[in-house]
Amino acid sequence: MLITTGIVLVFGEVIPQALCSRYALLIGAHTMWILKLVVLLTIPITFPLSAILDKLLGEEVSSNYNKNKMKQLFKIYEEQNLLQSHERKILDGALDLRDKQIHEVMTPLEKVYMLDIDSLLDKELLKEIYSKGYSRIPIYEGHREKIVSVLLSRDLILINPEKRKITIR
Repeated sequence: MLITTGIVLVFGEVIPQALCSRYALLIGAHTMWILKLVVLLTIPITFPLSAILDKLLGEEVSSNYNKNKMKQLFKIYEEQNLLQSHERKILDGALDLRDKQIHEVMTPLEKVYMLDIDSLLDKELLKEIYSKGYSRIPIYEGHREKIVSVLLSRDLILINPEKRKITIR
């Protein structure tokens, strides 16, 4: 039995993986006919056997969850400290995303905190950016609809506005 296991391991796992590691899809596409032939030849045995097993053991129990069951599961995970509250909210939001309309999740352009490309990054503006708490701030040129870049707040950490005048441009 040990010899048989070794032979199956070497010829059924190690050698095929070594040969097919680079061109697995190509080899699989060209040898698909072998799989179809084996399936066709074994149907007289496998189909009745699977029908008998389904009758004796019952249908396979599915582990599919709908959205409500998953949300309940996330809530249980949160109660058991397997998930943090903000993680559960993110997962719940991801499940509800398909049911949302774009206007429900997007901020209207007139309410977006933006900066003009010619803004001077002085002490007051840096305080304002910090107080807003946004990690990404759109930069527009001319009018608010013409967004040309995005300023990452973390890039402002090392800026000292007292040493020199800095503009976004």
